Amino acid sequence: MEVSNSFKLGSQEILISQDQSSSRFAKKLTFFVSLIILFTFIMGSIVSVFSIMKHNVESQSLSANPTKAIQSVCHLFSYGYFEFYDTSNSKDSNSGPRHYSDLCIKSITSLHSQHNYSNKINPSMIFHLSLQVSISQIKNLQNEPNLEEGCKKLIIESESQLNKSLTLMGVDPDYSILRDWKLVNDMSSWINNATVDLETCLVGLKEKKFGRIMELNKVELKIKRTKEYLEHSLEILGNVDYIYEMFYPPIGSVWGIDFLWSGDTFLSVTLFSIPYLVLIFLFGVLLRLYRGN
Repeated sequence: MEVSNSFKLGSQEILISQDQSSSRFAKKLTFFVSLIILFTFIMGSIVSVFSIMKHNVESQSLSANPTKAIQSVCHLFSYGYFEFYDTSNSKDSNSGPRHYSDLCIKSITSLHSQHNYSNKINPSMIFHLSLQVSISQIKNLQNEPNLEEGCKKLIIESESQLNKSLTLMGVDPDYSILRDWKLVNDMSSWINNATVDLETCLVGLKEKKFGRIMELNKVELKIKRTKEYLEHSLEILGNVDYIYEMFYPPIGSVWGIDFLWSGDTFLSVTLFSIPYLVLIFLFGVLLRLYRGN
């Protein structure tokens, strides 16, 4: 009888133990599943926050803002004012002092808007546009009726020098093409030669002004303006290192204090920090459970 009672008690204890074990297993399983779901949610949040931060960085870069990029490059050599005269016969004259950068911004932006370029821009594209503007002005000079024959030959030669650079750049220049120092030096020499040709032409005009002051004054102003366009291209090549830093700043400056404390970015960093801390806490809980088993 005692054996029978002992057997029954033992069986009951085993059943209770099994029930408790099953209950603990079910609770652990539920807990682990919940952790996995929460972990997945947190990882998704972190990925989303990183995407937002990446978008913020890209949206603030010059590459994504063609107009701002052109203005930034042109302002690098805004070293004074020049007296601009409207050489047309229009009554609505635009004569008067202009900032050097105004001419650069207006000419390059206008040409950029005429082409079906993408929403991205790079230093090579800006230089390429500047070069096209210069060549266009040179071509217009060749059709000037009051141009002396010797001066016309010099202008044709200057176009030849610019075309060498245009050929090297290609139709759609790679963003890193101006990293090639030999290419930059060669193009600087050619553009400088073209500028010297225009300067020589100006000297010749001053010697032949007698009796034709009005006509040659207009030609002189057009040549000076064209020379200014060429100098824009030279300035871009001369500041190419700094321009690349403007477009592609080092990681430290991109993720600097000013950037992190900007409105959208600060919110993104905060949203990132919270799930990251929760993730560390969950990892600690899992580690504790693992050691407890």
